[in-house]
Amino acid sequence: MDLRWLDDVLILLEERNLSRAAARRNITQPAFSRRIRAFEDWLGTPIIERQANRIDATPALLHSETEIRALAARLRELPTKVAHSETSRATVTIAAQHAPTQSVFPELALRARSAFPELSFRLRAGNLDD
Repeated sequence: MDLRWLDDVLILLEERNLSRAAARRNITQPAFSRRIRAFEDWLGTPIIERQANRIDATPALLHSETEIRALAARLRELPTKVAHSETSRATVTIAAQHAPTQSVFPELALRARSAFPELSFRLRAGNLDD
């Protein structure tokens, strides 16, 4: 299954014409038609009725348009959600002079660790000039 197929189908539903839909997707009409066929093969059922110089969307496709739009939107959001949901990769970097790293940081780290157990710390101690 290719996410482009869902976009192709949605454009086809808007245009109701293979040539115009292909032009909007910046591909040739034969290539666009092959992608629609690939989607039909994946579904296991036709989504358009092909006639001489004309196509019609099947009632099943028309009925499923809202669901296809929602699915395409969710799939586009998925990489961002996955990337931001992994809190175990979150690291807080703290840069401080040597003295506070010895006097303040241990207590700060203990409190933060109890509130956010998946959080990692990186401590960078240095001189004031650094």
